[in-house]
Amino acid sequence: MPKLGAPRARTSRSCENCRVVKRRCDKEVPQCGQCIRTREICPGYRDEWDLIFRDQTNHTIKRSSKTRETNGFSTTAIQLIPPSRGLDPSLEEIGLNYFLRDFVAGGLSPSRGYLNYIPTVYSADAEHPALVASMAAVGLVALASHQPELVIRARAKYSEAICLVNQALACPAESVKDSTLMSVISLGVFEHISNFESWVRHVKGAAALVVARGKSQFVRRSAILMFNQVRADITTACIQTVQPFPDDLRELQEEATKYTDRSDASWLLGVLATRCATLYAGIAKKNEDKSVLIPTSWSDFLEESIAIQSGFQYVLDILTTQEPYITIREPRGSATVISCDGQYDLYRTSWAIRLWNNSRMVEIIVCEIVCWLINKVLTEEPAYPAEGHLKLQSKLQYTMQIMSRRGAEILASVPQGLGLVSVPDADRPQGPNVSGGYMLIWNLYTVGKSPAISHQTRQWVIKQLKGISERANIAMAFQLAKDLVQIGQMMVRAASLGRIHIIAAITLMRLRRCISAPSPPGIPVASSITGPDGDAPGIYGENDEFNQDCTLYGLTPLTSSSTSATRDLHEVSLEDIERWIEAHELQRSIANSSETQQSDSNWEARFNAVDDHRALSTAAFIA
Repeated sequence: MPKLGAPRARTSRSCENCRVVKRRCDKEVPQCGQCIRTREICPGYRDEWDLIFRDQTNHTIKRSSKTRETNGFSTTAIQLIPPSRGLDPSLEEIGLNYFLRDFVAGGLSPSRGYLNYIPTVYSADAEHPALVASMAAVGLVALASHQPELVIRARAKYSEAICLVNQALACPAESVKDSTLMSVISLGVFEHISNFESWVRHVKGAAALVVARGKSQFVRRSAILMFNQVRADITTACIQTVQPFPDDLRELQEEATKYTDRSDASWLLGVLATRCATLYAGIAKKNEDKSVLIPTSWSDFLEESIAIQSGFQYVLDILTTQEPYITIREPRGSATVISCDGQYDLYRTSWAIRLWNNSRMVEIIVCEIVCWLINKVLTEEPAYPAEGHLKLQSKLQYTMQIMSRRGAEILASVPQGLGLVSVPDADRPQGPNVSGGYMLIWNLYTVGKSPAISHQTRQWVIKQLKGISERANIAMAFQLAKDLVQIGQMMVRAASLGRIHIIAAITLMRLRRCISAPSPPGIPVASSITGPDGDAPGIYGENDEFNQDCTLYGLTPLTSSSTSATRDLHEVSLEDIERWIEAHELQRSIANSSETQQSDSNWEARFNAVDDHRALSTAAFIA
């Protein structure tokens, strides 16, 4: 592969006193042992960031300028040329430096980027070919949002990085290097921008590599930082695909605890998130697979979810001290309103935004679980103490308020996260950036599907996701925006057409879950949606929970015997299910039987126990 230039001399990381007298520095913190021994005031150590960016930017500018003089290359108008045997070295450097600038250094702001653990790895092995290629690929695909002709170059560099990573993994010595793991993580960023399923595969690969590195890896600070990243990614993947957090990673987490600060907010957040993923998967399995005997009761699940919820409150209290932020109110009548409700928050760093928002995001998920479990306990556990019902209802109201508050806080971070505003110390806003969109899409999606927000707020979230898709070229953002459009339609129609249509919303969400997640455990999937005689689409399947709901709510379940033509689940729409429900409502009104009236009573008994918010919470959780 092209080299980035002549090998660099290794820069000393000793404290200033030890560098001056050229003695060996033990690099202890907060003061080195040599300074303590000689009773000198230790001035501290150089910033890892300064060591990385000290010469790299100027070197690239000079080299790029020289290249422009000789071949007419322009960074503002890159000409698409036929593929050659190698990538222009200056173009590779541009991709690498854009990655470091946008994802690591925080752009033009004085803050650090949210991938702030990279300097430790990159400074130790900056010439590792797989690491350089993977970061350059991400930088180029990010730049492609402004210069689409770079997509071909980015994919060429991505293919090169894949080959180099495979070569590294085939070598026992190279496979355990931090630079190899960092390369895999970077390639995951590339796939996250492009495709969710591919990103999940990369995350699983990174997790397998972390496990293969064993417990001894944690003696290095860089390994702990990368473990935190892999843990966060695999937790997100587990929650979205309804899978428990892997046991082998949990064992490594326990080992890593010995080498990290247990009171650090980011560490505590990671531990709570893994518990949330496992809780979510356990609840889904118990709810959907009735044939499997799970000893844990709904009350037990509720107790665990409330404990996790309390843990997040503790983490947020720590963050208030460790990473404070300020709130700015936009002037009334401003021509350019950039916030959702007239105010936004400013954080010291992008890393702080990531910590705060990930805490809020997972807490919202836990709150949805709490709402769903309260509904389950109230309706399916008759032995639950009557005096506890009022407490549960009070807990439900409190949880809905928490969801609303956390959602508003996430939305208030969006202007800074997208580079529309900057911290007070910055000379000017850093401008729209890809890393901000990458960081915010799951946060926005979680808020958008929450039952605790208004329709107008959801539309604002959808607009932001579509904007991220267009400006940052992140395809996943557009897919999530489409999902929120569907969810918004369900919520609105469920509220306007009556409670019975909440069933349609829940059902379609179940189907969408079956489509989007590859074979999640315990989720019942109807084999198809059908068009039986009478133009009434129906859903059938053995022990299908939807059919059980139909029986409960006075609707006649459809079976395979009543089908004619089948359609793929991807073609299912809310209108299909609504037409089916309308047909059954008409059939029910004609029959007007006492049995149906009894079913209506069952419906009222079940849903009057909780308000509409709880039913919508159920829909959001299943989705």
